[in-house]
Amino acid sequence: MDPLKTLADDPDLLMEYWDEKPLLTTVTRDFSDILDLKEIESMLSRGVPERSLRVFEDGSAAERGGIFHPRERGGRTRERVATASGLAEVLSSGCTVLLEEVQTFSPGVARFADEFTRATGFETYCVVFITPPGHSGVKLHYDVDSVFLLQLHGSKSWRLHAPTAPYPLRQTVLECTTEPVLETDLDEGECLYIPRGYWHAGTARGSASVHLSIGVRTRAWLPEVLRELERRAGADPELRRSLTPHPAQDDRDDSHLFDRLTALVREIPSPRATARQLSRPAPHGWLGAAIGERRAAA
Repeated sequence: MDPLKTLADDPDLLMEYWDEKPLLTTVTRDFSDILDLKEIESMLSRGVPERSLRVFEDGSAAERGGIFHPRERGGRTRERVATASGLAEVLSSGCTVLLEEVQTFSPGVARFADEFTRATGFETYCVVFITPPGHSGVKLHYDVDSVFLLQLHGSKSWRLHAPTAPYPLRQTVLECTTEPVLETDLDEGECLYIPRGYWHAGTARGSASVHLSIGVRTRAWLPEVLRELERRAGADPELRRSLTPHPAQDDRDDSHLFDRLTALVREIPSPRATARQLSRPAPHGWLGAAIGERRAAA
């Protein structure tokens, strides 16, 4: 399976829009080989850990304590799990439920996420959004990672605004000051690509909406270079020296330290190459190979 063809009619057009413009794919697809409503119900019924669930009411985070109970084997240090009856109650009240870390619970999502990483070099995180009919999910916001929204059930109306500032990083804090650039309905089997920085908010239409959000972990040029520079500079004792107790009165020339930093920057390889190396997933069959090596060593 080519994951990009699953997400877009024209992968070349997707690459042209990448990080720049939203792209709606309206040719409906059957996403059941990745995830469907029956599997989501099964996952939630088995008991999802508290850390993997969030609840929103009218777009904002809501109290969710009543939906959890201790695990079968209790104890103060054991994380609680959600009950199906508790989830049904909050959904009936109009709240949106977010199931995070979906790769952990769904083999189909884990497989697709692995294929996406192999095809693109980017890691992903996957979240299921369940919104009752006529209600909003999360209030207008932007993400620092691009996302693909796969509509699994029902439909949702989306409003997108242009970025306040292009390509925001994790430490960026912004307010929405732009006009809407896209208003569309996402129907079952369709996919919407939202580049990072685009403000967006969705409302379920006549029936409940269930969609899978696939976030693409951003590997931006500047953070990649700074991370590698810090690693290399940290190995240089001269660059680790402390400032004197009164640095403003220290008239020693430190231009040679900037020269050392400049030389290190010139040695850093392209972030594109390092991103490909760091994002390379484990090969298929790694566990068997690891067990075999252990047995041979024993």
